[in-house]
Amino acid sequence: MRIDQISKKYKIQNFIEKIRSHLAEYNGELIFKFGLSNTRRFDGEFLESDMIIRCFIDPNSSYWIGVLAHEYAHFLQCISGNKFWINFQDAIFDNIEDLEIVFHKDGKKLDKRLRKKISSCIIKMELDCDKSALKIMDKYKLPVNKKEYRSKANIILYKYLYWSEHGEWPSLTNKKTGKTVDWKNLNVSKLMDQKQYASYKNIPLKLRYLFAQ
Repeated sequence: MRIDQISKKYKIQNFIEKIRSHLAEYNGELIFKFGLSNTRRFDGEFLESDMIIRCFIDPNSSYWIGVLAHEYAHFLQCISGNKFWINFQDAIFDNIEDLEIVFHKDGKKLDKRLRKKISSCIIKMELDCDKSALKIMDKYKLPVNKKEYRSKANIILYKYLYWSEHGEWPSLTNKKTGKTVDWKNLNVSKLMDQKQYASYKNIPLKLRYLFAQ
């Protein structure tokens, strides 16, 4: 199924064209890729260097539309000079070269104080982005399960908080059994204010236990 067929199926043609035209103003591009979510490490990304939004489409779910709104919100943070976006850029590029390696391989090599500084900046930026993405979903009447979006966004924010404490990127998949806990069973569908994500102790106990297994 092509992207034009998918966008017509979900009635989001205008939203996609809005993103494409907005990116074009900055010589940017919107790129769609197909693939199941369990075969990759991320569902979407915004690259400021090339002004590119890349989004993976899962034909079995509409969650990817929420991811697209999220990456568009990052683009809006960037072009507006959002303070959380700028602080994130400063924290990252002043201290590390490869974000992917730091979070998924070498987190423990960073001083704990530096991890806390980096995670604090990322959490504030991502929380601001998530709240903007939800407003975008309302504005364009996007067919996204907002409870699912908020739950998964919350889990990611708590993952950054866990990483800041332990230097390891946590998973909801049990290493021994290979089973992954469904977001529906975690009761984390409400985005909190920044204070909730400021302390490791604020990670819900059930989630903290699952991260540590």
